[in-house]
Amino acid sequence: MNAQAPKLEDAENDLKQLMADVTRAMEKAQQAVARIASKPAAATTEPEATSR
Repeated sequence: MNAQAPKLEDAENDLKQLMADVTRAMEKAQQAVARIASKPAAATTEPEATSR
């Protein structure tokens, strides 16, 4: 079991780093959505692109 301890610690550290990265990305996404939502609506609308 002792041989696995460093591997488990490394995996735990990797997971913590990944979770921190995801949290930062979610915060940035929320800020971007808030900025977009606070802008006044555009006077013209562009038609949605359709695939053919």
